[in-house]
Amino acid sequence: ISFHAYGTKVEKLNDGSRPFAFDNSLAYICSVKEIAVRCGYEKTPLVIDEWGASNAGFYNVEECPALILREKPEFAAYFAKMLTLYVEKRLPIEILMICLSGQHEMIRDFSGFRNFFTLHFYRKPIYNAFCLASLLGDHYLACRGNGNPNLSVLPTQSTGTVSLMLAYASEHFDICLPEQEIFIDDKHMRQDRIVEYFCIDETHANAIYAYERLGCPDTPTAEQINEISAFSELKKQELVWKADEPLHITMKNASVVLVRWRR
Repeated sequence: ISFHAYGTKVEKLNDGSRPFAFDNSLAYICSVKEIAVRCGYEKTPLVIDEWGASNAGFYNVEECPALILREKPEFAAYFAKMLTLYVEKRLPIEILMICLSGQHEMIRDFSGFRNFFTLHFYRKPIYNAFCLASLLGDHYLACRGNGNPNLSVLPTQSTGTVSLMLAYASEHFDICLPEQEIFIDDKHMRQDRIVEYFCIDETHANAIYAYERLGCPDTPTAEQINEISAFSELKKQELVWKADEPLHITMKNASVVLVRWRR
C-alpha cells in the first residue's frame, strides 16, 4: 500500500497554523494502517513513496522562509525522530523514500529546496542522516531510562553489533535547547572496547555552518568550496568505552548522534 506522507504544507508554515513537528505525519500514517486492517490487509507492508517535513520540494526560502530547515541539522533531527516514532509504534513501513524535486531549479547554495546536495555539491545534514540510518541494525532493541521528551533513542542490533541513534531537538525546532549529557550503559559489556561515534550538529557534518562562518560568499573560491565541503562530510570518531562504566557523550541542540559497538 503506497502513499505520500508530508508533515505540513507551505501555506500552513507561512501562516503559522501548522509548524514543523516530527510527529506531524504520524496520525495520517496510523489512519492508513487502520484502513488497511479494517479491509483485511493487516499484514500488507506500507510503502511511503514520498515523505517530507513539508510538501512542495520545488519551493524555497523565497516562497517560504521556514524551509531553511531543509539546510540545517534540524532536518536531520526531524528524520531521526520520525524514524524512532515509526519503530516505537510498530508501523509496518517497508520502504521510506524522500522526494528530491527542486534540485533542477538551484541557482545558489542553501536555498531551501528539498534535496541532498547544494549547488556546489555540499552534503546536507539530511543526506548525512540517511547515511547514519543505513548503519542501523535489523532488529529493534528495548531501552530504559530516557525521561527527556526532547530526546529520541533508537537502539538496534545486527549480527552482534549494536547501533544506537539519538536525536535531540525541541518539538517544533524553534527552541535552542541546552546541552544534554547522555550516559549509555550496556550490561552485557565485560571488557574495554572502541566505539564508533558519528555526529550531526551545529559544527559537525553541517555545510551551512562553514558557509556562514565564511561570510556567505555568493561566488566562493576553490579554497572556500573545499573548506565547506570538508565541513559537510560525516566523520567517524573512535571513543574508548571502559568496562562496567557508562559511555558519556554530550548532545547539542538539534543534533543527531550514532554510536556503534560490538558485544
